[in-house]
Amino acid sequence: AGAISSYWHWLYRVEEKVDLFISPSNFLKNKYKEFGFKGKFEVVNNVVDLKDFEPSYPAGDYITFVGRLSEEKGLINLLKVMVHLPEINLKIAGDGPQEKELKKFVIVHGLKNVEFLGYLEKAELQNVVKRSAFVVVPSIWYENYPMTAVEAMALGKPVVASDLGGLTEIVTDGQTGLLLSPGNQKVWQSAIKKLFSDKKLLEKMGKQARLFVQQNNSSEQYYEKIIAVYQRLINKKIDLG
Repeated sequence: AGAISSYWHWLYRVEEKVDLFISPSNFLKNKYKEFGFKGKFEVVNNVVDLKDFEPSYPAGDYITFVGRLSEEKGLINLLKVMVHLPEINLKIAGDGPQEKELKKFVIVHGLKNVEFLGYLEKAELQNVVKRSAFVVVPSIWYENYPMTAVEAMALGKPVVASDLGGLTEIVTDGQTGLLLSPGNQKVWQSAIKKLFSDKKLLEKMGKQARLFVQQNNSSEQYYEKIIAVYQRLINKKIDLG
């Protein structure tokens, strides 16, 4: 369906009839440009309503994954890492097509430190994240501007993520979390173990993470950016008569 839609857009030169495309990330904008898309772009990052995200900075006693249980999320690699970190508990929130395979891996390898929580409603999910040490995003395919990372940071939690796609625009390595080579199990094992043991650093990173979201993803920031975009377009139309 996506391919058909893209072909239709190309065939009828839709991009030439649109004044401006809004992208949530520079990554996505650059990918469109890379493939020859000639439309004009403005980047306006995704938004969270901060009044719905009360932060909790003290580091909890487990780490959390939140999202769809599917191949591109890199969960098999993460479970392979957890085999070597029996002292650290991982809670997995979400469901998806890879759930049976992941649960089988946990059983076969006797992972007592991994718990599947299934799909959680917003309030319960936030409580799980707030009681964690940090959130992991081990994706092996490109992410655009994932709200999982933004919302975790809004709750005052650092994010340990794959160094690819739009994740690099959300996580500042060493400040609001860590960016690691996707799929490199030794690197992930070492980084998770070291960061999990440093409670002071985790709290500091969590506060910096919340500040980043306040400065880049708040409703106020989004409103100012989107209004400025529309105002420029309106002014352009007026100037052209």
